[in-house]
Amino acid sequence: MGYAGGEREPPLVPVRQVVVPGPGDDTARIQQALDTVAALPIDASGFRGAVLLAPGEFQISNQVTIRASGVVLRGSGRGTNGTLLRATGRTRRTVILVAGGGAPETVPNTTHDITDPYVPVGAHALTVESTDGLAVGDRILVRRNANDAWIRDLGMDLLCCPPEVNPWKPSGYQIDMDRRIVGMEGNTLFLDAPVVCAIETRYGGGTVRRFTWEGRIRNVGLEDLEGVSDFTAPDDEDHAWTFIHLQAVEDAWVRRVTARHFGFAAVSLGRGARHVTVSECEGLDPVSQVTGGRRYAFVMDDCELCLVRDCRTRNDRHQFVTQSLTTGPNVFVDGLSENAWSDAGPHHRWATGALWDNVEVQGHDLNVQNRGNLGSGHGWAGANCVVWNSRARGFVVQNPPGARNWLIGSAGTLKEGTVYVGPHDPGTVDQHGAPVFPRSLYHAQLQHRLHLPGLQIREYRTGLPDAFDPLNPPDGETSLDPAWAEQVRARAGTQPVGQLDEFQPGQWVPFTILWTPDPGLRVAAAALQICLRTASSPANPTRLYLDTLTNGIPVDNLPHSPAEPDGSVVYLLDLEDRLPQLADGRLDVAVHGDVAVDWAMLELRLVPASPEVQIRIQPAADTWVREPPGDADNHAGDALLAVGRDPQPGNERRAFLLWRTDRLPSNWVAAIRSARVELAPVAAGSTMEQALACAAGPPWAEAMTWLEQPGLPPPLASWIPQPGRKVSAAVTPQLRAALEQGWHLVVGLTPSPRSPWAGHATYAAREYPALQARPWLAVSLQPGAVPRPRFRSVRLNASALEVEVEQHVPGARYRALFHPRPVPPLTGWTTLREDVFPEDPVVRLTLPVPDTHRTGFFALELF
Repeated sequence: MGYAGGEREPPLVPVRQVVVPGPGDDTARIQQALDTVAALPIDASGFRGAVLLAPGEFQISNQVTIRASGVVLRGSGRGTNGTLLRATGRTRRTVILVAGGGAPETVPNTTHDITDPYVPVGAHALTVESTDGLAVGDRILVRRNANDAWIRDLGMDLLCCPPEVNPWKPSGYQIDMDRRIVGMEGNTLFLDAPVVCAIETRYGGGTVRRFTWEGRIRNVGLEDLEGVSDFTAPDDEDHAWTFIHLQAVEDAWVRRVTARHFGFAAVSLGRGARHVTVSECEGLDPVSQVTGGRRYAFVMDDCELCLVRDCRTRNDRHQFVTQSLTTGPNVFVDGLSENAWSDAGPHHRWATGALWDNVEVQGHDLNVQNRGNLGSGHGWAGANCVVWNSRARGFVVQNPPGARNWLIGSAGTLKEGTVYVGPHDPGTVDQHGAPVFPRSLYHAQLQHRLHLPGLQIREYRTGLPDAFDPLNPPDGETSLDPAWAEQVRARAGTQPVGQLDEFQPGQWVPFTILWTPDPGLRVAAAALQICLRTASSPANPTRLYLDTLTNGIPVDNLPHSPAEPDGSVVYLLDLEDRLPQLADGRLDVAVHGDVAVDWAMLELRLVPASPEVQIRIQPAADTWVREPPGDADNHAGDALLAVGRDPQPGNERRAFLLWRTDRLPSNWVAAIRSARVELAPVAAGSTMEQALACAAGPPWAEAMTWLEQPGLPPPLASWIPQPGRKVSAAVTPQLRAALEQGWHLVVGLTPSPRSPWAGHATYAAREYPALQARPWLAVSLQPGAVPRPRFRSVRLNASALEVEVEQHVPGARYRALFHPRPVPPLTGWTTLREDVFPEDPVVRLTLPVPDTHRTGFFALELF
């Protein structure tokens, strides 16, 4: 989600042009600088260069545009001594426009029908009637068709009355999802992002088609700016309307930008915007009438895979909002709306796959609902949307027929809604009134991806989610290995052996899930989902068997969904302990009990099977601080880091760690595959969620107080500490940014924000006696990127080997090993010493020589 899928922070692009405020209007001067950079060649990183606006006030009477890839417009910061763009004049307009050109064009003879009767929300796989003209890496549009039956089932044919309000028509709801093919097996395509609106034969099915978009630009950034629109009255409508708008662009960003007094939006993302991040931005005090079509601070309109993160609004109507047919996934996370005049959420006409995560709306609601005849017939504003750990005055969340909307862990009054037309079933609500773990759904999913770089998700289904209809022909295509079938029949004896969708007391239901292993990928994680309906009073407990008919797994012990009205329940089995068995491309499954099986799905999470090396580095500094602010305790040198919160406010503890990037090789920027902070909880009190925040920043002294603690962004990972169970938080984007920008990596450990729970934990510090329990920055890199420590000046005395070591990484963890013969693997060698390399360019080690072996081989291993 967002720039580079969230796996990289935007880079600091070199400056190629500088513009200073001049006398009179500055529009042409800025445009000329942008055009000059746009004419430069694109470098190996995909950028041409940045235009830097010097501190001061720039007068903008018209519009500045970026229409080329690889261009960045950078100010000198916000506020005093920053860069201010003043939008002058009496015309409604966008002040900064980032816009590629053209439209997606279908490649001839590449349009193919989807043959799956049902492709569920969240699917990464679908089957087509032919793959002619398609290949891995192709960009495709996955079309979800609509027909009159779908419109009727939603009740959107009841909207009334023309010409002001018009019922929905199928022709206006053909939804295209922009995806990339990451894998193919037979006629099955695997996609880089999930389907966010179910594709169903009964509603018109769907197609895929390969496309090109020659005019779409990429690698564009706007940063460190402030914009203000002139106005003549509090309800003035004749002035600049939007500060920044992006369309037909991918892998772009807007960060650290403030917009004041614009009538419509601070930042607007339009058609063809994909993988765009808007972060640390503000939309403040818009000037306009308070009515429709105004004050949409951060608005997504027909964009995909976009992220609005850590942004704030004040006095807007619709603050974090999607527009008609905005097809996700899209995310708003860590957002704050002050003095809201109307609701946040999807605004109209079937926006899908959006997440509102830790969004707070002060003074109004956050709704995902059937808006009925509002506007010109808004109808169902959103489907398959999630509101997670958010706060608002109230919530109206409703489920459309055939789709769902979720409200989870949020605080505010539940409302039924009054503006609907047609169906308006209540949404799916879980743990209302108190936050749930993890703090952020978006960041938890990003953490999973960062821990598994190059992740691909592949799904293999058997059966259809057809409510156990035995007459549905595709269920007859379920695979069943003959040898497995014979084993099940022998084990069943006189008990019945059935098929999917059938119900017989005490039956066995066998099936086989098959796939083609990819030699370039390995299975890093896997899970099996299975939909069952059990008899109301089962005489036989339901058990699940995988590859063997011994040690059946009681399904009642598995995580599962709530029962549907028809009694069906979806069970989830983590296959972490069975990953080696999945290398053969086959999973044999059998279910036994008073139960029917509707469908099953195996999800494989694959990563590149390429070699890598790993190094662990100790922090250069760590400490902890505590409230109250007057506490002058010095915790530098403590062996434990304290993090926690008391039941009464005013006594919080936070810990900080610092890794110096100037000690690391410069070639690591391109060589890093993943980086994570590893922590060892030593003790923990009551159950309490704790969190880790991370950023590139300057160094600090360990002897700090509460008032001297470094500022950090919202957390990127959270956990519930348990002694003996290590914590791992991925910080790959932040480490890359620190290396690129010449800063250090600063990490903060805090109680989870907004968490209602009190509790404390301590973590091993870098001074902790047990080496492996200390905090580490674990970095995985391409082979050859880690300097190989080299022995020199080797001397053997009576009881020890004295050596000098150079070309090491300061702070890296190592162990010295001995073996009488140079035989692999190193696990069979004797460990003589475990330690951390100091900063000295040459390290002198004294290694004990075993009395039994006066001769042998020594090695240094980074671990």
